[in-house]
Amino acid sequence: MEYLNHYSSNSSSISLKQQVSTGLLGVCFLLGVPANVAVVVFILRHFKKDNFTLHLMLNLAASDILRLITVPLGMYNLNFDWALGRTLCKLMYLIAFTSAYSSVLTVTLMSVQRYVVVLHRSQWAKLGRKGEKVLLFCLWTLALILSSPAAVKADLAEGQNYVCTRPDDEETLGICLFETLLGCCEVLSCCRSEAITMAALSICAVHLGTLRL
Repeated sequence: MEYLNHYSSNSSSISLKQQVSTGLLGVCFLLGVPANVAVVVFILRHFKKDNFTLHLMLNLAASDILRLITVPLGMYNLNFDWALGRTLCKLMYLIAFTSAYSSVLTVTLMSVQRYVVVLHRSQWAKLGRKGEKVLLFCLWTLALILSSPAAVKADLAEGQNYVCTRPDDEETLGICLFETLLGCCEVLSCCRSEAITMAALSICAVHLGTLRL
C-alpha cells in the first residue's frame, strides 16, 4: 500500500510538472509569435531596408519565430504519445537548435559589426550589400551545421509512451561540448578586439551553462 501511495504521488507530481511546462510553453508561444511578427512588420514599414543592423534585427526576430513554431510540437510531445514519426521528431530538433544557434550568432555578429563600423567604417563599406548577404548566408549555414548532431541523435524513446527525445548520455554530452566549442572558435576567429573577445567568451559560457541544464 505504501508503494502504491508513493507511486501515485510520483505520478501526480509528474503530471503537475507537465501541466506547468505546457502552460509556460503556451504563454511563450502566444506572446512570442505576435510580438516578433510585430517587430518584423514595424521594421519593414518604418526603416530603410539597406541598414545591415536592421537586417540583423530581422534575422533575430526570424530566428525567434522559427523557434516558437516548434513549441506546439514540444507541448504535444510532453502530453501525448508521439505519433508523428521519426522524421518529424528529427526535424523538430533541427529547427529548434538551428534557430537557437542562429540567435546567438546573430547577436555576436551584431556586436562585431558595430565595432567595425565605429572604428573601421571604410573597411565595412567595402563589404557592400553582396558581402552582407554572404555573411547572413554563412551565419545560417553555420547554425545548421552546428545543430545537425542534435537532429541525428534525436529519436523515439519507448517508456510509458513514445516520446521524441535525445539520449542523455556521455556521447550526447560530448556532441554538445563539440557544438559549443566549434561555435566559440568560429566567433573568436572574427574577433580581433579584446572587448569583443571577452563578450564572445561570455556568450559561449552562457550557452555552455544552458547545455549543462
